[in-house]
Amino acid sequence: MDFVVNLPRLKTHMQTRLTAAVKNTFGLVAPRQRMDLHSLGPGALLSEGVVDCFGAAPPALSVLDAVVAMEGAGPIRGHPRSVGWLAAGADAVALDALAASLTGFGPREIATTRAAAVAGYGCGDSARLTLIGDDPAPLRARLRRAPRLSERLPRWAGALGRRFFYVRPRVDPHKCTACGQCASVCPGSCLRLAESARIDHTRCLQCFCCMEACPHDAIEVERGPLNRLA
Repeated sequence: MDFVVNLPRLKTHMQTRLTAAVKNTFGLVAPRQRMDLHSLGPGALLSEGVVDCFGAAPPALSVLDAVVAMEGAGPIRGHPRSVGWLAAGADAVALDALAASLTGFGPREIATTRAAAVAGYGCGDSARLTLIGDDPAPLRARLRRAPRLSERLPRWAGALGRRFFYVRPRVDPHKCTACGQCASVCPGSCLRLAESARIDHTRCLQCFCCMEACPHDAIEVERGPLNRLA
């Protein structure tokens, strides 16, 4: 009988905070449908969409590679971090809960883990896990987190606050060749091409699909003044 074996790499993530076993199955979804789901925005709705896709074909086994993880502005612009462990299990949700607890995230911080546990796809509580193998306590390594997105700004701060508190993609015109790859994957249709790609930030969903698609490494993470102080 056919079954799915899932081979994720542990990374911090601009939208879901951490990407591991559950998020990795998002790669089974066709690119056009992934774009549609990214149009939900970078918050909890996107994570719930990822979990719905996970539920369509839960893996029989997940092997999480955290020998060298990624920290910072993942999944593309982060930095390698030697963490030094592998973990495997039939419960991908439990594997993600374990990974979060070992890398400095709180028990409910990872929205994909939380949503998958609520949907009944696995155990999202690292304290309830039965582990076989080495003691994980010495393997703890707090990963540097991805920049906070502007959706975290309190509602009372309003539009003025959002002028100074944001995380968004920025095109480096010196690297951009106007090849159009970014515009072709943008779910918000907010990129236009001239001598280089240009982003309409009033419509940008902050999904960073453009950054992942750019073959010339020409799209960077731009942080607002208050983000740089945080």
